[in-house]
Amino acid sequence: MSLVLLDAVYKITASKSYQEIFDNLCEYLIGSDICRSVKFLVFRSKGDVAYPEGNEHITQEELKQLREFEMEKIDELQSCFVFLANLGVCFESQKIHLCRFKVLEQGEEVFAFFEPAESFDEKAFLYILKIASAPLNFVSSQNTLGSILKYAAFVADQREPEQMLVTLAEMAREFSAADRATIWMSDEANSTLWTKVAHGMGPITIPNSAGIVGFVYKNGEIVVSNDPYSDSRFNQEVDRKTGYRTKSILAIPIKNSENEIIGALQTINKLASKDDFNDADVAKLKLVSSYIGNTVELANLHKEIEDTQKEVIFTMGEAGEFRSKETGNHVKRVAEYSYILAQGCGLDDTTSDLLRMASPMHDIGKVAIEDAILKKPGKLTDEEFEIMKTHTTMGYEILRHSKRRIISAAATVAYEHHEKFNGRGYPRGLAGEDIHIFGRITALADVFDALGSDRCYKKAWELEKIFELFNREKGEHFDPKIVDTFFKNLDRILEVRDRFKDV
Repeated sequence: MSLVLLDAVYKITASKSYQEIFDNLCEYLIGSDICRSVKFLVFRSKGDVAYPEGNEHITQEELKQLREFEMEKIDELQSCFVFLANLGVCFESQKIHLCRFKVLEQGEEVFAFFEPAESFDEKAFLYILKIASAPLNFVSSQNTLGSILKYAAFVADQREPEQMLVTLAEMAREFSAADRATIWMSDEANSTLWTKVAHGMGPITIPNSAGIVGFVYKNGEIVVSNDPYSDSRFNQEVDRKTGYRTKSILAIPIKNSENEIIGALQTINKLASKDDFNDADVAKLKLVSSYIGNTVELANLHKEIEDTQKEVIFTMGEAGEFRSKETGNHVKRVAEYSYILAQGCGLDDTTSDLLRMASPMHDIGKVAIEDAILKKPGKLTDEEFEIMKTHTTMGYEILRHSKRRIISAAATVAYEHHEKFNGRGYPRGLAGEDIHIFGRITALADVFDALGSDRCYKKAWELEKIFELFNREKGEHFDPKIVDTFFKNLDRILEVRDRFKDV
């Protein structure tokens, strides 16, 4: 072995990054007149370019074209693929050779694109590439650790459990170099498993004993099946329904903090030249499944807290209405009207639902108003009306100290639902868009229900009379956009009115 080769071997094996490894390979291959030019690319399983760094990406179909070349063989490209040219694989002579020389243990694939020198030596070329195998795997494993830490930090920063699960499914797919990942959850009441998150397919529900995932759920065992069509536990029905061809499966039970099995994590079709899932994949997915178990528990706790808040809000809202001899259905109707109007005004589903949960508290401040005023059957005096108006500030003071998003939104609604678009409302005389959209929406929803319902001091108005008022007060009392939205969604609003009629 020449001193030049020994020096190259030492430098390559001592390298600690892709950049170092490939720089040293290029130095030897070009310096030894084996190649005139050479460029290395490392692709992850889904087509992301791991080297060189730069957030580049090729499609699965493009990666498939490269995988059609035989491992550790040298081929001449008849023409440079466009996607390779975009990645800088272009040489002056356009005489490009390719060697698909390594699939790393973490699923990354290494390709060499080069222009042979006149004294090109194939054996020497392949030998020095093999020398690079160990340091390449070392760097890849270090990158995987970095990815684990990156995902862990990202998940920790998430506030929505649903988004956390989507991220964890992507984490499972990347770490196992799989085509797809699915999070299956248990529905014990119906003895089924259903897809909480699924790549490449819509929602699916199966019996909780069906297929490999059912076996994993029932028995609490990890299953690696690299020839599923020969595995009696494999349920071929899903493939028949979706038109997908399953070649390999890794499935791991998902457990909660009580060590109870609540579902299963499944990855399908290893995307590497060796299509087999292995022990390294199992180790990484066990970590992901534990994250999923914790996240599902967090999601359930989050839902329980939110459901409790909803129940408290409706109960308190109904208590306020009960004191003024109005039915609990008033707050239900206002909640549903507000949701419909919020959606019609372009608010997203999460924000619209937040308003639906918060709006029942719009009159909570009435609990501080004395009965003589609150239940007076006739018109209030000016002095009494000034006292009645304080229910907005009272409601705000009751709720404003909470940091919970529903209660915080309810504080805004209680404070601003009597403001008017023209600035002549109360308690602060806000105008236009200075009034929170929640206040503007609830204002119309509350007035519509109040006018259309019997109260202790009046009879319900006819619909046409209410519609005339809304058109007259468009831009005065009410936001014109919300009035327009009301009429566009009138059918849905009247359906709610009928569904929650006072008895």
